Amino acid sequence: MSDDDPRQRASQLFLEAYRQQMNGELEKAVELYQKSIEIFPTAEAHTFLGWTYSFTGNYDRAIAECRRAIEVLQPRTHLGTETRHPAGPPRLPKSP
Repeated sequence: MSDDDPRQRASQLFLEAYRQQMNGELEKAVELYQKSIEIFPTAEAHTFLGWTYSFTGNYDRAIAECRRAIEVLQPRTHLGTETRHPAGPPRLPKSP
């Protein structure tokens, strides 16, 4: 991926947001998670943003972000399940 790839830039912002979160810089973490989501929304970024909001006591925004994470994830989950495993997940053969 090149430096111009939005996914890579969003990933870099996400990782920096996580570092800030772990260092207790929650406002900076929120800002960076939001920037990451603006560039390339992922369920993980919404989830971590929600967790960060919960650490600040902003539970309404935390819940809203976790719901957004589910919305972002659902289309991929259903498509992936149908595309990869139309008859369900593969089963391993029983050992002899």
